[in-house]
Amino acid sequence: MIRIAGVLLSVAFSMSIVTGCSMPGKGSAGSAESNSADAADDGTKESDDDADDGTKESDDDADGDGDKESSDDMEGSEAEALDGSETEAGDGKDDAEGSSDVGEDSDDGSLEGDSKSDKKLVFGKNADGDEDKDKSGKEGSEELINGLPEWKWDYMDYLDALGEEYVKEVHLLNIDDDGIPELYINGQYSAAGAKLVTWKRGRIQEEFLASGGYSYIPEGNRFLYSSGHSDEYDDVLYELTNTNFRVVEEGTYGAYDNSHVEYDKNGDPIYDYFWNDKAVTRNDYDKMLEGCIDLDKAERVPEIFGRASAVKKCIREYEPSDRKVTKGHRYEFIVDDVTWDEAYEACRKKGGYLARIETEEEYKDICDRIEKEGLEKKIFWVGAGRVDGIYMYGWCNDDGTFTTKGLSTYRSKHWLYGEPTFYSETASGDYMDEMVVNFFYHKGSKGFVYNDAPSDILAAAPDYKGRVAYICEFDD
Repeated sequence: MIRIAGVLLSVAFSMSIVTGCSMPGKGSAGSAESNSADAADDGTKESDDDADDGTKESDDDADGDGDKESSDDMEGSEAEALDGSETEAGDGKDDAEGSSDVGEDSDDGSLEGDSKSDKKLVFGKNADGDEDKDKSGKEGSEELINGLPEWKWDYMDYLDALGEEYVKEVHLLNIDDDGIPELYINGQYSAAGAKLVTWKRGRIQEEFLASGGYSYIPEGNRFLYSSGHSDEYDDVLYELTNTNFRVVEEGTYGAYDNSHVEYDKNGDPIYDYFWNDKAVTRNDYDKMLEGCIDLDKAERVPEIFGRASAVKKCIREYEPSDRKVTKGHRYEFIVDDVTWDEAYEACRKKGGYLARIETEEEYKDICDRIEKEGLEKKIFWVGAGRVDGIYMYGWCNDDGTFTTKGLSTYRSKHWLYGEPTFYSETASGDYMDEMVVNFFYHKGSKGFVYNDAPSDILAAAPDYKGRVAYICEFDD
């Protein structure tokens, strides 16, 4: 996030990184071009000596390119850290034509053998043009059409109708908590702007936006959109109602005769500021903007984003994360020099799963248990990872796929400073993809931290032999 004339502005970014939504090594869909991936080429792990305050590197770089400084090899700072030293075609109207059925497996994200021919929908209407609602008249019906809920078909048809020639990238967000994500769609060029799309009461609802950037509270129903150019800017706070998007607050500022812009002694332009159409000072504007949304909790990186064809596959497989940590969970800490995949299978055979640390309460509970067991010097595998081509980490679902919630790259405050980096360089100079997550005590951070690593960590760092462990979790 950058500040223009004293106003917090999230910068729109363009990355195409989603390629599939299944577990690595268990049917992932391959990789795609990515600014994050490009960024990974210029560095490895940053020295942990800079992490004495235990803080996580700021994610204010809203373009999401994931650039990170790094050390030369995994034997360096990361090994040190583990030793305990020290991220326009079609107008989208309801009567639009051209929604396409899902057919054979192809680059557009469709899968073989699926169609909704028994109930053809066009942007929330049925074949007769009537609004489609579930029998109760309420939204959120999970009536399945050829195995998928209706909203998934509508979203995929909507993206098909827009076409790749219009869509630059699609972001999958969870603005409210109804279990159905929203879409933020960037056009291929600035003049095309963007669209914010939701599915309410059985049909697509959309909000047209100028090119800009956003901050939002996941499942908190707060979406702040900032845009503008040529000395005219605005910040608009949206919320979702039962039917569509609603503007809650709106601010504008600028020099409306930008041919005679004046500047203060600091070199900043002197603008006029308005909040909800009322003239205010610059300081009041900033206070009102920051009061709109808790920026400490706000996200500027989406749950999932990428090309429309790749995001369609994730829409098909999307499931809301509704697991709660409850009393009755128990944990087993096993010290064994195994790979992440071997630890994953070992927990399954025991009737459990690799631990998913999904709340701060559970994090503290597991940390306390490790300390009581005297295992602070061990490096624990936990049930988190990512799919090849997706530069976000998430907890592993029961079916072996990864969610993008709970351990999103920029969401957890417990990452080791400078992490994740998504790949590492070995002592021999070879590069290894880092696809999974371990968990250990880091002295410089004064607590337990997450770190991404290759599944076969001993191949990258043989000195860890005897220190590898994993945590199995059981639901009693």
